[in-house]
Amino acid sequence: MTALTPEISPKPTRRNEKGQILIIVVFAIVGLVAFIGLVVDLGLVYISYGQLRRSVDAAALAASLQYREGYTISDLETAAIEFLVLNGINDPDALVETCAEDLMLCDTNGDGNITDNEHRKFVHVVASMRVQLAFLPVIGITEIPLQAEAVSEAASVDVVIAIDRSESMTFNSSKGNPMRDPSQCNAADPTGMFPGECDPFEDVKVAAAAFVDNLFLDSDGTGPEIGYDRVGVVTFDRNIHCSTCSNAGDGLSLGLTTDEGQILHIIRHLWVFQAGDDGAPSAITSGMDGDSCEDWEGYPDYTNPPRGPCRKYNTDNGSYLYFECPSGIVHNNYASCTSTNIGGGLAAAGNEFAESFREESLWVVILLTDGAANASTDLRNPSTPGYLPDGFCPQINDQPYCRDNEEHMVGGVPTYVNTRHCYDVPGIELDNHAMCMGVDAGDEDWDYAGVSDDGTNYDADDYARDMADWLSLNNILTFSIGLGGLVDSASVGDPDDGQELMEYAAGVGGGLYFFAPSGNQLREIFAEIADNIATRLTR
Repeated sequence: MTALTPEISPKPTRRNEKGQILIIVVFAIVGLVAFIGLVVDLGLVYISYGQLRRSVDAAALAASLQYREGYTISDLETAAIEFLVLNGINDPDALVETCAEDLMLCDTNGDGNITDNEHRKFVHVVASMRVQLAFLPVIGITEIPLQAEAVSEAASVDVVIAIDRSESMTFNSSKGNPMRDPSQCNAADPTGMFPGECDPFEDVKVAAAAFVDNLFLDSDGTGPEIGYDRVGVVTFDRNIHCSTCSNAGDGLSLGLTTDEGQILHIIRHLWVFQAGDDGAPSAITSGMDGDSCEDWEGYPDYTNPPRGPCRKYNTDNGSYLYFECPSGIVHNNYASCTSTNIGGGLAAAGNEFAESFREESLWVVILLTDGAANASTDLRNPSTPGYLPDGFCPQINDQPYCRDNEEHMVGGVPTYVNTRHCYDVPGIELDNHAMCMGVDAGDEDWDYAGVSDDGTNYDADDYARDMADWLSLNNILTFSIGLGGLVDSASVGDPDDGQELMEYAAGVGGGLYFFAPSGNQLREIFAEIADNIATRLTR
């Protein structure tokens, strides 16, 4: 019988083992190289996209800075592409568009309808680049396209220009010159582009009109141009003229609008306050025969004169002399004789934003005056006990300036500094920006000046500061312009009252104060204000 022998497989040789390990190592190296290549290429893509993203953001911001009157889309494209190239992005097909090219860009609420208040200074920039890969080309992937976009926004601006039209706006003309008389210089050159020849008021109108030309408005009021900015006009003398006032439509104010033609018409046809008949100027209302003091009943011995000033003339030759105020003389009512209601102008300017509310815009007030505040407006209900129809005028004041000196000196030491305005008094809350009137004399919160003050010393300057504070609390950017020598060299009271008030208004309002020795500097100042209007990147 034959014995069975088990089969025994031969052991693999060492050479076979080495071959298998080599194959594994090769595949591992290939996999590792592929992984490293992928990581490197993804890193290149990530870094390149970050560069593209930053470049597009910068390009959009640079393009939005080109928003000026008379811009073209090519101006924005040039600025955007220059920034892209500077950042190494050379994309000749970069897309730059505004709401004028793509109206839906302004459809911020997504309802498919664009209203005037939704017109905003958007610039949409889209750019692309191709990233050359380092390792993936071994498998046929040589480059990856990238694209980024950004929307920048230059601030759509709502500007209210508050202009002083008091009679001192004729004082560049010498005494005896007919153009010193507001009624006569207002009526001069009736068919000119800027009717009237009152100096420096003519310079004010020219500079304000030039400022309007720097904004982005609807040039003909009919479209299809988009007016992104809006301008309103408020004027003040002893009274306030605004679109929300009872005198709206008198030609001395305008609510916020994008209609450039309407804005320029109002500014060009403004006139200086003329006591008596202060309606639209004409030859009929000018000079001694046009409702002067001599026309008031009882002249020259007034027994019950109307409140307010009148124009005084030399009855022998008809030459203009000055403003007279019979009611101040007869009734000792100097509050009715004042001429510069700066606080009222600021209050009216602030109300214009509430009347035509546009939250996303930059709210700006430009205040222009040629002197200190001497008039005010009592904002309380007329039925309130103690209501002052002619505003706040300290009883200690025996001149028609309705403000006391900022510093009262005793032995060379100031006994108090006058800043009684309410917003600076801790503990006093205001309802509808009412004044601090009615606070008991012994109330410590009211005792800000170091003396028990029942409000009888609250004056026109305090009121104006309150209104500047109120604008600031409502996030309204305020620029102020002081024009002429009466701002810092007043002959009555503190000579710096006007300048100190203008500096205060601009300071709390986050803007700038400018002093113009004469009207010649106004255009440059308005241009600088235009350049200070902010640009922001929205997304």
